[in-house]
Amino acid sequence: MEWVLNNWGNLASLAGLVVAGFTLRAARKARDAAEGAREQARRRSLSEDLQDAKNKSQEVGHFIRDGKWQGAYLRSQEIASTCSVALTRWRTELTETSKENITRARTHADSIARVSMLADVTAPTTSQIETISTSQRRMTQLLSEELGESLRVIERSPEEDV
Repeated sequence: MEWVLNNWGNLASLAGLVVAGFTLRAARKARDAAEGAREQARRRSLSEDLQDAKNKSQEVGHFIRDGKWQGAYLRSQEIASTCSVALTRWRTELTETSKENITRARTHADSIARVSMLADVTAPTTSQIETISTSQRRMTQLLSEELGESLRVIERSPEEDV
């Protein structure tokens, strides 16, 4: 007991050090959790952009089928723009394969826009319609793949990160 009375300051300092250690550990866990939540929110934003582009790509298919060239042109331009924004905004997070797929989707959207822009002046040939229809289907496929990858990353369990 006498030892405790003589060393109470050292014991209090030790207890303070232990409490500070636990506090630091809790703060680090909270910071890591916040960073994870922020990254997940960013990924959700990418997923929402890709979902929107995929839906617009499907609309382009309907516009091509129905010969509504102005709609095909506008939607294709929107898709190309969304792809460009995604490539710039997410350049560090996207894998090389994802970058290539999004770039290909943008290229398909540009091709469709080019044909659609002129279609009201000069009717596209059957061959051109077949080509842009194929481009539209491939564009939808690429965007769907990237959407799936983005959702997979979001839904991945924390244990997979370890």
